[in-house]
Amino acid sequence: MSSAPTTQVSMEPLPEPAAAFVEAVQAGQPWFGALLRAIADWTLSEETRNGRQYRYLVAGEAFNMLLLAERLLEEVHGLVPADTQESLLFEGRAPEDIDVTFFRDTLGAVKHGAHLNYWYGVVVEQSLQQAVLDEVAKARQSLGSTENALEEETFQRLYDATEEKLRHEFRRVSTGRKGGQRAPLEEHDAFTYWLFKRRVSRSDPARLASDTMKGLRKLERLDIPKWHWASVQF
Repeated sequence: MSSAPTTQVSMEPLPEPAAAFVEAVQAGQPWFGALLRAIADWTLSEETRNGRQYRYLVAGEAFNMLLLAERLLEEVHGLVPADTQESLLFEGRAPEDIDVTFFRDTLGAVKHGAHLNYWYGVVVEQSLQQAVLDEVAKARQSLGSTENALEEETFQRLYDATEEKLRHEFRRVSTGRKGGQRAPLEEHDAFTYWLFKRRVSRSDPARLASDTMKGLRKLERLDIPKWHWASVQF
């Protein structure tokens, strides 16, 4: 009979913000406030922990805060209620109300700006893609278009090129790889952020504002929690 799987525990010392977070939670301090302080004090853009590679900064400027939150919460497994932890990581729902000014001041100007880069450049961009895909699907409802065809028209509308061509260009410019093969999962956020920056550089101000609002409205209809998006206003 095989033994039960075990969790691989790193023997590397914890970065100081992570160690302070663990100490605070073990001492009975409110875990969410301690988590925000640890995120604010974090300095690593990427790391490997327990065999997993974490990249918190997309393209050197877009900060994936919830990925760092996930990594930190793994250090206090069993000390934070599973339901509130899952609600935070999978639904973006904080266990308490967060004041916009407090949130921004806690993160600091640089990290808050990087967080907003991720918000607009990845989360809102993905929402915009879905909103346009919905428009295309509605317009072609009677034509029996395939999912691939709908996605291709979505990319043409937003980026004036096919997804295959865009992925090829992204790999060539951003990673040095050539060819049209499908990008691995770890490239997803980076590709989305690259698409966002490409679209911004090619859009006139009116089109850019309209598309951004379209993405935000789609998120609003999906009832995406906005505590950690701070200054976003619908």
